Amino acid sequence: MQKALTSHPGFKYSPEKKPRFTLIDDGDVIKCGGYHLQCVATPGHTQGHICLYEKDKKILFSGDHVLFDITPHIESWAYDTNSLADYLASLDKVYQLPVDLVFARTPEFSGKPERQN
Repeated sequence: MQKALTSHPGFKYSPEKKPRFTLIDDGDVIKCGGYHLQCVATPGHTQGHICLYEKDKKILFSGDHVLFDITPHIESWAYDTNSLADYLASLDKVYQLPVDLVFARTPEFSGKPERQN
């Protein structure tokens, strides 16, 4: 098995050391420089999707959750989850946040939000 792994063409891109991961959850805070980014669980696009919210600066890093001219793909990996209902509930959740600036997945989707009802 080890020979099969090491002969795979992608093996050369493997990290030299196993990276350490820290699992984050809704409400956890990541401190980075002068920012305190609160994790906001926003399932729907994927079950593990999160947004990062900087309360003091009113910034939302929305990833693929909030896009400006399209809706994200709503992913369902299991039939025991209603991903569309999760997505709609997640939209309601971030709608309640006071936000002045949104950084979406790409720069052309970022900017000042227009509140829609």
